Amino acid sequence: DELVGMLSREHGMKEIALFGFGTGVQIVLEFMENGANHEIVSRVILQGIVCEPNETYFAPQAVEKRLKAASDLFAEGKGDDLNAMREHYDIPVSAARVCKGGYLSLMEAFWGPALAKETVKIAAVLNQTRVPLLLLIAFGVGYRVSETDKKGFETIMKAASSTTELSIQFFEDISDERRRLLKAEDAKHVSSIIFFLKAEDEKRIARDLAEEDERKEMERRNRSVLAKSKLRLL
Repeated sequence: DELVGMLSREHGMKEIALFGFGTGVQIVLEFMENGANHEIVSRVILQGIVCEPNETYFAPQAVEKRLKAASDLFAEGKGDDLNAMREHYDIPVSAARVCKGGYLSLMEAFWGPALAKETVKIAAVLNQTRVPLLLLIAFGVGYRVSETDKKGFETIMKAASSTTELSIQFFEDISDERRRLLKAEDAKHVSSIIFFLKAEDEKRIARDLAEEDERKEMERRNRSVLAKSKLRLL
């Protein structure tokens, strides 16, 4: 929040795009909900790797165990030790981050809830994200998702989203077993991000032009009404 405020105050930036990958999703979503400077954000891009909801780290018992371990580590003064949580989560994360609450990645924030049809839960997460949003969903190694599930995910996300400009892209077989993106696949994601940003800029330009045309038409009508009124007075 402080960094975004600095970009605005000291560097004169009028808008920024926020990008969150992996557990960075938690930070972006938290900022959009509680950040004092969230209004400067004009685009949000969230990227992550998802897997079967009942896999090792996401079964209810595993989640409970992770929260307990994080709480114990935090109490021991090891809240910032990334290695301490290694056996409890497949992406490096600190106990402090786990204890803080929220959703660590796209897996917890959207993918799992969408498959469970928890539309209300997703809507609560996205309540303050009202700018154009791009979700880059990559599937974990060996995870096969049907077209039906993909379309179901898109339907639920669009129903729950607070923005009308939601874009979703799926990527197959581009990660390892610890949900790390393979280097060779970076270009695909970069191309998707560039296309999204360019498309949103073009949409905004079109909207601005339409609003300007509407303003001019309103002024023309007002002048016409005024002229007719003067003629009546004469």
